[in-house]
Amino acid sequence: LEAAIGDAFYAMHVPGVLYVNYIMGLVMGGVVPFTQHTLVGKIIYVWRSLPDCLLYALKIILPWAPDDLDRYPRFNAEKAIEAPEMGVAWDYSAFIVHMA
Repeated sequence: LEAAIGDAFYAMHVPGVLYVNYIMGLVMGGVVPFTQHTLVGKIIYVWRSLPDCLLYALKIILPWAPDDLDRYPRFNAEKAIEAPEMGVAWDYSAFIVHMA
């Protein structure tokens, strides 16, 4: 019984905890925000592919967006694609794995 529980515990942790958390943290914390903010910024300020009322509605999800739709300053674009801050007490604990 103990061996079966140990095998199940190992099978649960090896692909899930050891690798998937780290990979998903990188994807959801770096790749997805960069792609989303780049795409939304291009839709609003480069392509202007929607009517202005929809562009103003889409601008809500773009961080550091200025008030107007004419110009997206370089500083705001850099702040939008910056990696999010990591709170040591909360987010960092997901990267610490204790296998006993």
